[in-house]
Amino acid sequence: MTTTVKAKHFLAAQCRLGEGPRWHPDERRLYWLDIEQHSLYRLDPASGQPPERFDIGLPVGCLAFREKGGL
Repeated sequence: MTTTVKAKHFLAAQCRLGEGPRWHPDERRLYWLDIEQHSLYRLDPASGQPPERFDIGLPVGCLAFREKGGL
């Protein structure tokens, strides 16, 4: 049996160079980076609200979740 999955565009993030999407299963939020704008984004898809944007101040190319919380 073949299963077809259809992708759905749900957010126009307006990033210059969006990279490194990571889903946080406990928070149920999506995190990603905009390398050129030195920003970290966090989205709660269930809220219907725009993503939160955090200015890092420097180019950052990856992120990871820590076992005890935080990034």
